[in-house]
Amino acid sequence: MEDSHDSVRRYLFFCSSLGYLLTFPALLTFYVQTWDEYHTKTLTLGLISGPVEGILILVAVYAFTAIKGGASFWQQAMFPTVGIPKYAFIPEYIYNLPFNEWYMVQGGFVLALNTVQS
Repeated sequence: MEDSHDSVRRYLFFCSSLGYLLTFPALLTFYVQTWDEYHTKTLTLGLISGPVEGILILVAVYAFTAIKGGASFWQQAMFPTVGIPKYAFIPEYIYNLPFNEWYMVQGGFVLALNTVQS
């Protein structure tokens, strides 16, 4: 449980509120799985677990940020950056959603999936 407290302390002191919100889904998955293990005495990890895949995703994000030269890369709209054309059925808001907000969508999806599977 000390890992979870240390993670929260680190993000509260060194990240902006948006940075904390970006890491919240991964941390919440970790809290839910730890709480479940405490009460059932059995560690049940979902299809995508926070201690394994969550850490690998964060390492990939940090490495890619270092390669691209800074965090400003994540403020770009994802669809135009990767070359997806603007189709009529894609709402403007979704088309212009930046990478960091897609990361929050991915985190929320993984959190919901792991919660249902636990």
